Amino acid sequence: MSTGEVNFHPTKQLFIDVLTRDISIRDCILDLLDNSVDAYTNHGIEEPRDIKLSFNDEYFQIYDTCGGISKDELENEAFRLGLTEESPKTSTIGVYGIGLKRAIFKLGKTIVVETDDGINYCKLTIPVDKWLKDKDSWVLDLDVVKESSLEGRLPYTIINITDLHYTARDVFRTIDFQRDISEDISHYYSLFITEKQLVFYVNDNHISGHEITIRTNDTNKPVKHQYSFEGVDITIICWLHIGDKDVKTLPSGWNVYMNKRLVIFDDTSRDTGWIGEKPYFPKYHSIYNQFRGIVFLETNQPLLLPMNTSKNGFNKESMIYSNLLLKMCETGRPFIDYLANKYNKSKEMSEDIEESLEEKMKVDASTENSYKETSLSEAKYEVTFNAPPRTRRTNKKEVSIQYKKPKTRVDIVKEYLDLSSNSDVGSETFEYFWNSEGLDE
Repeated sequence: MSTGEVNFHPTKQLFIDVLTRDISIRDCILDLLDNSVDAYTNHGIEEPRDIKLSFNDEYFQIYDTCGGISKDELENEAFRLGLTEESPKTSTIGVYGIGLKRAIFKLGKTIVVETDDGINYCKLTIPVDKWLKDKDSWVLDLDVVKESSLEGRLPYTIINITDLHYTARDVFRTIDFQRDISEDISHYYSLFITEKQLVFYVNDNHISGHEITIRTNDTNKPVKHQYSFEGVDITIICWLHIGDKDVKTLPSGWNVYMNKRLVIFDDTSRDTGWIGEKPYFPKYHSIYNQFRGIVFLETNQPLLLPMNTSKNGFNKESMIYSNLLLKMCETGRPFIDYLANKYNKSKEMSEDIEESLEEKMKVDASTENSYKETSLSEAKYEVTFNAPPRTRRTNKKEVSIQYKKPKTRVDIVKEYLDLSSNSDVGSETFEYFWNSEGLDE
């Protein structure tokens, strides 16, 4: 028989603090955008729709025409912590039902949500400070509920946030933030943009989608591997990005899409297999700059995606992640072995590897067998990697001469002769000796 009760009920302030403590303003905005994108997917919309961000140091607004929020969802789902029912069987990315809540509470103290789904127009005001003072009630009344008043407009949702927190104000007034969030959108939602499903704007500026293309020719074709594992459809594509002269500005590493969001971008870390031991890749080095890999993960059960709660990296405890990492390395390993053999370098790289690499890439770029840019959908794929033939210098009589001298002395000679590389120093000093001794072939 019970003699009393112990109160485990959380406080509202703890609820907000726990939700917002470790999330950045950038990730807040991406969470809000994800809600709009998920609405587009859940409503089964096929024609292009708009998503617009507007902000300064006084307010933030997100507006979308992605179907609106129904009265029932607004009352029972949208602002609950967690999902009250089984999530829709669609390829969305929302899982835990926390993204919208933590985003709006992180940004400001007064939130107004207006939505019209074609059946009802609803308006909800969330005065955060007033809501916090009422410690017992966790509910708010809708300000307005009436019949739809679209009058020819598309179903929409608008979220306005004012009384911004100082962290949001500081971020929104910085010069670089609009550029940075625009670049994030261009990459993260690149497939939705390039496939002409969604049109994004940031402060009235249209955002173009980042498109990954494959550089191929008759002897250098990409490899594609497709399989399913534990309810997730997986596609792995690898290729060599050959034909660029500038080794230092090459895109490189892995890109990973989860339900069409580019969650991992140009990654060369341990997270994508660059671990330094088999069966994984060696630790990343510039000799592998020409390797590119892309992964597509698709599922109608987003909880299965091996993604962290911030939606910007892997959940490395996921069984699917462990399987995927091995398959990525298995598919990409022949390319890595080819590049390692091509540049003939051991684990202890020489000091002049960057110059050696640049020289070899110049030879690649000057080959007669020209390269062309191809979209992922138009590329012709192989099942296994067929190594392209070795490129050689056009003058087959030339040989390489290598020797080591103190760096300080080489730098002095380099400056004196107005040269840019150590290999040029070697070439010029050899010519100087040849000419000064009057040698003749």
